Amino acid sequence: MDKLLLIDDEVDVQYSFKRIFDSPEIELTTATSGEEGLRLIPRIKPDLVIMSAHWIQYGRPQWFDSTIADIKQTILRLNETGVPVVLFGPSVQFRSRLPSMLMRAHLRHVDARPQDFVLPDIFLLDQKMKAALPAHEGFAYISVVDAVCPERQCPLTIEAGVPLAWDAMHLTAEGSVYVAVRLKTMIHFKK
Repeated sequence: MDKLLLIDDEVDVQYSFKRIFDSPEIELTTATSGEEGLRLIPRIKPDLVIMSAHWIQYGRPQWFDSTIADIKQTILRLNETGVPVVLFGPSVQFRSRLPSMLMRAHLRHVDARPQDFVLPDIFLLDQKMKAALPAHEGFAYISVVDAVCPERQCPLTIEAGVPLAWDAMHLTAEGSVYVAVRLKTMIHFKK
């Protein structure tokens, strides 16, 4: 059985991973911080740690360097326990509440175009994080926006017209599953 530790403080992210990784072959444990994750490692002995967060708030120039330093320190501490780490980059975020923007476009008979709805800063932050956190033995960076938004064309709605997010940044339950399915194929356990 593969053991996976997910470090993320967002309930919607934990929910999507529980749904996607619910199987007899994978045991999923969640933690809300790097420190909590480090405390859990001796007990659960995970095969892989996934780190995820709402990175945009840390992408501001005054916080970016210290955030990257903290992430590198956490990765180092996790790797010292012998556990490989995958870090998910920033997720899709919108300029405003997505359902409201979709309704306004519908009522105005305007095409809903991803480039008009998606927060463009998210792509820049993803590029900066990729550059600052290069892959190495025991660490991989996975770009969520690359997985979900090929050629920067993010889906606004998914099955049956359900919005990807219920506000500017929190995915709907269906949106969480949509994103997690795309990310699952990029995660590889090494024993």
